[in-house]
Amino acid sequence: MKLNKIKINSYGNLQNREIELNKLNIIYGENEAGKSTLQNFILSMFYGMDKKKGKEAFSDVQKYTPWNGSEDFSGKIAYELDNSSKYEVFRNFNKKDPEIYDEQGMDITKSFVIDKKVGNTFFMNQVGLDRDILEKTVFIKQNNLKIDSGDQDILIQKVSNIVESGDEEISFKKAIDSLNKRKLNEVGTDKSQDRPINVAEENIRKYEKELEEVKSARDSKEEIEYSLQRIESDINKELNNTKIYNKIKEIVDNDRQEEEKIKAKEEVIKENDDKILRLKNDIENLDKKKSNKLYIVLLIVSILISALGIFFIKSNFKYLLLILIPIVLILDIINRNKNSSKHLNSELKVLEETNNKLKTEAEEQRKNLLKLNELKKVDLIKANGSQIEDLFSSNINLAISNNTRKINELELEKHKRELDYKDIEPKMERLSHLEELLSIEEENLEILKERQEEFDIAKELLTQSYTEMKKNITPKFNEEFNSLVNIFTNGKYSRVAFNEGIFVEVSNGQMVSIEGLSYGTIQEIYLALRLAMVKELSKENIPIILDEPFAYFDDNRIAKVLESLNKIDNQVIIFSCSNREKEIIEKLGLEYNYIKL
Repeated sequence: MKLNKIKINSYGNLQNREIELNKLNIIYGENEAGKSTLQNFILSMFYGMDKKKGKEAFSDVQKYTPWNGSEDFSGKIAYELDNSSKYEVFRNFNKKDPEIYDEQGMDITKSFVIDKKVGNTFFMNQVGLDRDILEKTVFIKQNNLKIDSGDQDILIQKVSNIVESGDEEISFKKAIDSLNKRKLNEVGTDKSQDRPINVAEENIRKYEKELEEVKSARDSKEEIEYSLQRIESDINKELNNTKIYNKIKEIVDNDRQEEEKIKAKEEVIKENDDKILRLKNDIENLDKKKSNKLYIVLLIVSILISALGIFFIKSNFKYLLLILIPIVLILDIINRNKNSSKHLNSELKVLEETNNKLKTEAEEQRKNLLKLNELKKVDLIKANGSQIEDLFSSNINLAISNNTRKINELELEKHKRELDYKDIEPKMERLSHLEELLSIEEENLEILKERQEEFDIAKELLTQSYTEMKKNITPKFNEEFNSLVNIFTNGKYSRVAFNEGIFVEVSNGQMVSIEGLSYGTIQEIYLALRLAMVKELSKENIPIILDEPFAYFDDNRIAKVLESLNKIDNQVIIFSCSNREKEIIEKLGLEYNYIKL
């Protein structure tokens, strides 16, 4: 691949610039002249602008928006591929997608895949490299030819990992270490502590132990619930008995009250009978008195005395009165007895009438009471069974007292069982919560074990992939790498080997680490490494862009590198702020293109 022409309408501090490029190119510019801007322009033309902010304060859009306020934030680039196919790309950087034309000027933009995130992927389709890999291989910054020793690994590991991850700095060993670290942090192992899987296993043990301690709560709960149902049933039964007993008591009490009323009447009747008997005796006595001969004799004697007195004592009125008094007294007694008899008969009649009425009422009241109570008893017995019949003749108050005692005892037992139930409820809630927690942790443990297995499978697949890629890539890659090292070192080193680092064969046949070589030779070998890597990964011979790469090289070393770069198929573009490279190229007599910014 070769860049032929660059046209910048406006990009950062560059405006209205046209640059034509050849095989070997030197782009000269002092500091702040726009060298870095031009490099970013090339990347932006092929891949679009990065609109996200990186470590810098501004994104590429903010950084390279024209400084002069021009609205023509655009440019064009012409290039040809190794198969001689030529293309032109125009890009308005205010828009996402470019316009792509073939050699006949036909718009072929839509013939390439459009990605929703990155836009048109034409350049990745053509060369097989994304922007990140391109920057890490052929875009070489100042003093950055060498790959740092801390990132070194077996070269084939770097190539295989670039294929997998797009990052040459990630080795197979580091990938495995990264998986092991992620496995440790995200899951854990049997030997780790306080990692997710260890925490899950510990929680499961803790929850199972606690469940063993509280699992009897479920059985206790069922027993208490059954007990409460039984007690509630017994209470309802006794309450129903209470209603029956109260009805019986009502009947019994009513019987007693009515019986007391009847008895009271019978007592009155009895008293009246006694009075009647006495009255009859009194009347009989009075009658006897009236027929008594004494009253007759007294009356006759009184009359004789009165007659004699009248006869013999005529003249004395005082004595006459004395004679008449006995007579009057006797007559009075007779009269009074007569009146008493009459009164007693009257009183006797009233008492006999009253008693007869009371006897009739008492008899009727007893009949009604028996009839009513019999009906109530029959209704209760029908509703509640014949077993309650005996209660009518027993001590109902004692039955009610026993009933009340039973209810109180049952209520007390119920209250105790309810307290027991309340004590169990927190345990049951904890039991339910523990079962839920245990289920969650068991599911979590299964997920973690699956995740653990995924990491193991990933490591196994990575190892298998690395082994397979090593078989397929190493021979071709070694051949290219050795060829480039031979060119760059002018034949001094033609064999490179890998064993936890890069080793070269010296003149006596010994394999030595490149770390023991001169700084310039190391730089040449790492440049060969980069080119071999991109050669392996890309479909094209990608242009090599060097930005002040030889700052620490002496003139002889620069001359050697430039001669070597001129021998390879890749186009070379060197950015420099001095004329050092230009002077050396001219001394070497190499054909080159000089552009001044």
